[in-house]
Amino acid sequence: MNIISTVRPVSNSHYNQSSSPSLETELVSTDGYKIISSLTLYVPERIDIDRILAGQPPDFSYHRDYFLYILHLITSIPSRKRDLIEKNDGFTPINRKFLQKRLHGYRRYIEYLKEVGLVQERSYYKPSETSRGLKFTPRYNSVVKPVTITKWTLIKSIIYLHKTYNTEITEELSYLRNYFNDDIEVDYENGVAYLNQLYAEEVTNSEVTNELLRYNSRLLPLTRLKDKNYSFHADNKGYRLHTNITQMMSGLRRFITYQGKKLCAIDIKNSQLYLAITLLDDELFTSNNISSKLINPILLTNPLFPNMVVDFIRNIKTEPDVLLFKEWVSSGFFYERFGEKLFERGILENLPEQESREAAKKITFSSIYSPNNLLSNNEAMQLFKVIFPNVFEVFKLIKRGHKNHPTLSVCLQRLEAELVLHKACKTIFEERPDVFMVTLHDSIITTEDNVEYVQSVLYNILRTNIGVPPNLKIERWE
Repeated sequence: MNIISTVRPVSNSHYNQSSSPSLETELVSTDGYKIISSLTLYVPERIDIDRILAGQPPDFSYHRDYFLYILHLITSIPSRKRDLIEKNDGFTPINRKFLQKRLHGYRRYIEYLKEVGLVQERSYYKPSETSRGLKFTPRYNSVVKPVTITKWTLIKSIIYLHKTYNTEITEELSYLRNYFNDDIEVDYENGVAYLNQLYAEEVTNSEVTNELLRYNSRLLPLTRLKDKNYSFHADNKGYRLHTNITQMMSGLRRFITYQGKKLCAIDIKNSQLYLAITLLDDELFTSNNISSKLINPILLTNPLFPNMVVDFIRNIKTEPDVLLFKEWVSSGFFYERFGEKLFERGILENLPEQESREAAKKITFSSIYSPNNLLSNNEAMQLFKVIFPNVFEVFKLIKRGHKNHPTLSVCLQRLEAELVLHKACKTIFEERPDVFMVTLHDSIITTEDNVEYVQSVLYNILRTNIGVPPNLKIERWE
């Protein structure tokens, strides 16, 4: 397949200002929603749904836009969650309950798409593990192209109703939405060339599968950004902000500029561990209102909560291992230090510096985020407990109970969102609304000329709230 020849530019007629529905029209529906006349979706270019429907009409009452929406989901879902590709063997899991809300009788639409050979469906599923997913058949699997839907009830459902994200927090962050405007420029041609090269390399790699789905999942965020088809929402778990920038693979970031200026990311080194310092000091735990960020039902239903947690933290906060943890984290070299210990114990091989750091980081995350019962059979995780016994016990307390281990990661994500989005970014907006900024979870991205200012604001916010100076890293997107 010649990927280069199949990728085509999108005309302005496909632009979708979904981030600002009021820009589309001032007409308001009878139920109070501003009407949007059209919406851009993306499906494989080999699929001409109108020709297929005309040649083989369905035996039920239908609307062509619903077919396009289902086809769009097959690529758009993994473009936001690319880890789904490997987990599901190239099938895209689609939440059936959610689909039913937007498309009553969705089963008939899926059966038709299977009947005409557009998609195939996985024949099995395991509750809470895998979902019966969809993927394109080889005949129609191709580079995605923009298509337009006009059915108002579907558009209304997508834009306004049945949201899977946190509408209240999304609205609180609306000031950041304004930075997604025409001044963001995308070097689309070179971005596509980069993806074409990566695709060619993956096709010849026997260890890589579903190459075209990977390609499209990477292409879609870039294309949507170029088309001014912006994504902007905060999720319900960690309250993180998700945009075209957060969905984009790292290799494509250098193809984005603002008013022709290169962008730089101010990043918090060892960010999750740095934020975890608030769990190791009773005063920080209280001042950052950490108890409100915990979702563990075992803790929340305990009449002694949160005092029991605060007392536990107070008793261990000056222990040597807790102080060592803070020292390693504040240096910005936690993974390097832990990697040295793993090497000394023979758990980690003598790897190049970057590989060693990544391996140590992976082991660290497994040690702190995994279910508590996984420790006994994992030597690397046991080493983390040996070096940081009291730190480990705090994390274990927060994750107590069956399937409650996500509590720790969710807590730290909520703290990250509060400090980066609601404090640092809000301060910048109020002091210097002229300063461009977008976010990438624990990073704030701005233009080169504003790096020093943005860095100083983020530094001061973090130091004030965490009590330990952060180690910030500047990454130039080039």
